[in-house]
Amino acid sequence: LSATGTASNTTFLRGDNSWVTPTDTNTQLAFANDANNRVVTGDGSGGLNGEANLTFDGTTLKSATQIQVEGGSGDTELKLHRTNAAGSDGNTFGNIKFTDNNNNEVAGIRGQRATAVDDANLTFLTRPTGGSATERLRINSSGNLLIGATAVEDWDASRSHYLQIRGATYQTAGMSILDTQDDDNPCEIVLGKSRGTGNSIVGSADDVGQLRWAANDGNGFHTIGSIACSISGTPGSDDLP
Repeated sequence: LSATGTASNTTFLRGDNSWVTPTDTNTQLAFANDANNRVVTGDGSGGLNGEANLTFDGTTLKSATQIQVEGGSGDTELKLHRTNAAGSDGNTFGNIKFTDNNNNEVAGIRGQRATAVDDANLTFLTRPTGGSATERLRINSSGNLLIGATAVEDWDASRSHYLQIRGATYQTAGMSILDTQDDDNPCEIVLGKSRGTGNSIVGSADDVGQLRWAANDGNGFHTIGSIACSISGTPGSDDLP
């Protein structure tokens, strides 16, 4: 703060940047646009202003428009940090909430603990009509994308696929692909195989991809049928029998 004149132990800084004595009728420090909880900023000319769109009540920092994080040549970040130790499993570390005008959560993104501090999930929530915000999508610490499930379900005792879809009805237990291009190109599912990263040639008798059906006999799931594509001989350049 800068002020005209000289300060002493009997003077006070006034809102117009001058030092005054207690006998002055304007000894209170006042700011332009003064109001409760407004964050004070400098105007570049030695003045101080209470920002109408930026407030802090000791707990919550509110911006009426937007919060933007900018950096120079280095990385920038917006961090949601929990200072105390994690509690029980499923404890939330940080939330991004989207609320309506009644402060009801309509959607959100949550960082959640799973079973250890370094075993965390990222969950996405939406709210149906008449309901509450409900988890719809989860990415776990192993990179599995779970839709309709909260944990990897290796239900046929042979897989832990990165994409898993679970539904309680025939309408939801499925995946739809629709191509609306005005041309003769199809929509597709591509199953590819390589013996390593990059261009690593497959081997003779390699199973390249398959569609498999499994059913539960009351004790577990068992494969009942499949359609598979395999290499039937020694492969070579542009030669995949």
